[in-house]
Amino acid sequence: MRDQRDQTLTLQEAEVAIAELRALAKDEYGVELEQLFFSGNEEDAMRLVRLSGILVKRPFAVPEECEDYSGNLGASKAWYWNVDKLNDPAREQLPEYQLLEQVRLDQGMEKNNMLGIAQEAGLMYVVGRWLYGKVTEDEARSFVDLYYEEKSKETELAISAANLLPVAGMLAGVTGIPALGVSLAMLLVQYGFEKMTAPEARPDE
Repeated sequence: MRDQRDQTLTLQEAEVAIAELRALAKDEYGVELEQLFFSGNEEDAMRLVRLSGILVKRPFAVPEECEDYSGNLGASKAWYWNVDKLNDPAREQLPEYQLLEQVRLDQGMEKNNMLGIAQEAGLMYVVGRWLYGKVTEDEARSFVDLYYEEKSKETELAISAANLLPVAGMLAGVTGIPALGVSLAMLLVQYGFEKMTAPEARPDE
């Protein structure tokens, strides 16, 4: 896993990550990523939390189409853990696996405890609590300030790789996953860490 103080995202990596998130938002909810970031709506904020959870869970899960699944905030899919994928030695080098393993070890969880976290936003709640211990509030605040300094130069609402890069780079460095770094940066600058860590933010499981 990369160290946020030694490495960061390139602008091109951030742009690729944003494109990945755009596709995921469209596929899951049929909406543009801008809606989840700028609307200020509580449901859209939790949708962004859930997309972050999908990014972590996806390599070890199987999606199933669902027309009406309120537990997934109106998403088109439900993502179910696949035990064989989670226990596949060939997947242990994936950054998503390494992140889950680090979270599990740091929190003293058994490997199969992750399987009990059914909802993707609930998984992000666990990862968010872990992340909060890795990034100090002063660090987070300084990077968020950088974001708003860059954002103030824009005249239109836009998701800019250049603006998000300082925050996303830090978070991608901690998690090892570029798209997750970008999605968490969006959550941090728009909604704050409490959206990922507060118990009331966790959906029903």
